Amino acid sequence: GGDINVDFGSGSETPEPTPSEKVILNETFDTSEGTFTIKNVTLPEGSTYVWKWSTYSDTKYMKASAYISGSNKAAESWLISPEIDLTSATDANLAFDHCHKFGANKETEMTLWITESSAENWTQLTIPTYGTGNDYNYVTATVSLKAYAGKKVKVAFKYVSTTSGAPTWQINDVKVTATENGGGSGTVDPGTGIETTIFEETFGESVTKEGKYWPSI
Repeated sequence: GGDINVDFGSGSETPEPTPSEKVILNETFDTSEGTFTIKNVTLPEGSTYVWKWSTYSDTKYMKASAYISGSNKAAESWLISPEIDLTSATDANLAFDHCHKFGANKETEMTLWITESSAENWTQLTIPTYGTGNDYNYVTATVSLKAYAGKKVKVAFKYVSTTSGAPTWQINDVKVTATENGGGSGTVDPGTGIETTIFEETFGESVTKEGKYWPSI
């Protein structure tokens, strides 16, 4: 019997984890649409596609156009990303390079959309930066995805044309980066996202009685 005094000391504060930035998606369209998929809603008269992989002067990109045989055609087609896993993110951003020429109204003809993967309920995001519309000089657009941190999402580039306007839209180097708190081990796959072990406790080997007594607890 008796008392035992245990002094754990004054202790110390646990430092806050250092946020780290990781690349969740990095699609350069080097040889094709890559991990993206194409959904054609309305094909232009006289063509079997809207989005097409193309290259010019060593620049590789996805191009959308419904200007067929010298005239504007009505069309609608989506270039859709794979699932982007932001479940471990506290902040995220989408950046892409793009340019366009021709068309009647860029804000309605060339737009950006997002949906939670499980819902397929698309919401439009604002593209903050467009090119001049008179040349093919690329500009970079950066869009915050912070509202979707903690979720799995898809983004899509939506092309819509009419007989009044059918722009040519080119997209290159689509990248999603996310800020995460904490460390841990894991692997990064640009196509599918990040898997990180946050906590694991196995409590060692199981214990059994030896006769009537427990050898340990």
